Parts: sequence; C-alpha cells; structure tokens
Amino acid sequence: MVQSPAQPLTATDLATLAIDLIRTAGCEYGDVRFCTYRHQDLTASDRSLDRLWDNVSSGFGVRVLKDGAWGFAASPSKTPAEVERIVAKAIEIAKCCRLSQQVPVRRRAGARLPRHLHHPHRN
Repeated sequence: MVQSPAQPLTATDLATLAIDLIRTAGCEYGDVRFCTYRHQDLTASDRSLDRLWDNVSSGFGVRVLKDGAWGFAASPSKTPAEVERIVAKAIEIAKCCRLSQQVPVRRRAGARLPRHLHHPHRN
C-alpha cells in the first residue's frame, strides 16, 4: 500500500501546539505570533536601474510569563519540533530572567490564556 504524504501543518496548527505547550508548562501567560515580512528596494541613477532587491522572510515568536518573569524566543523554521524547542527556550529564558528580577511581573486580575486563536490580519 502506498501512503500519501502528510499534509504540512498550518500556522494555526502550529500556534495551537504552542499554546497547548505553554498551558502545560503552567505559564501565567503566553502568546505566539507567525509573521511574514516583505522588503523591496531599488536604486536608480541617471535613468538606469542599478539595483533591485526583493526579500521575503518569515518565522514565529513565542512570549511567555513564567513565575513572574518574561521569556521570548523566535525561529524562522516552522515545524512542530521547532515549535516545541522554541516554547521550551522561551520558558528557560523566563526562568533565567527571574533569577535577577527583584519584583515579579503580575498579571492583572482576571487575565487568562486565550481559549481561541486571534488572526488580526486574516483576509
């Protein structure tokens, strides 16, 4: 039997994985953002195009509040294994920041982790 290749995970699937990992780790807060940026540049002189540049970069970032300290990590690689690694790295950074922090960050009363994913730029 020939097995069809697995469908690649969407950003929503990867974001859900990240939020689940953040919750499981017991973070007070966490979010994940997937971004794509396009930068275009051109240079011209004397009616002649000298340089044309078009660059697209993408990736994701994870921000957590763990034990009263912030942690952040990011990566350009959008795979489940990388999401797991980056969430763990953000938590590790928060724990390290807590060591030198005199006053822990506190969430306002009633603030919770999101129960849904927010897509501010979805068409």
